[in-house]
Amino acid sequence: MYAPIHVYEAGTQRPVAFILRPAKTPSGNEIVAYVHHLIRRIRTHWPEVHITLRGDGYYARPEVMVWCEKSGVDYIFGLPGNAVLKADPVNARTADACAVHRAVNGLRPNRVFCETTYAAKSWGDTKRRVIARIEASTFGMDVRTIVTSFMTVSQGSSLRRIGPIPIHFRRHAHTQHDRVLSCG
Repeated sequence: MYAPIHVYEAGTQRPVAFILRPAKTPSGNEIVAYVHHLIRRIRTHWPEVHITLRGDGYYARPEVMVWCEKSGVDYIFGLPGNAVLKADPVNARTADACAVHRAVNGLRPNRVFCETTYAAKSWGDTKRRVIARIEASTFGMDVRTIVTSFMTVSQGSSLRRIGPIPIHFRRHAHTQHDRVLSCG
């Protein structure tokens, strides 16, 4: 069995590359090898391009994030939920307020966003920015999280649902020096 990695340029949604890999959960070092090879090839053609990797929870490995941070590559990765993130005071307060607001006002599904810092055990002491999308509906609470190297949301950016992860930043005006690559 094989699982392809699809890579697209976010501005045009045109394919950049497809990589065929074994269909097992990859280790952090395996992902770094794929990403390093891919980024090196892209930079041979576009050395000044700003690259943002976007991927699902498999990419949210400490080895991958450290490599991206050292290599000047931004990232937005899905982050699997866990008890620590669920109990985070910011996430918990926001989720409670979201549910209460929906219930009191009889709203259809109510969606809010919040952010906090978080360090998984495997990340050591390195805290990273985590953004949660919280949705309360008659079906219950749905919380999706991402981890990102972006420290702020720039003017003209938005939080949107695009691609394999629930939330991602997308600039409205892409240039040749500002590319988002979706890996998933």
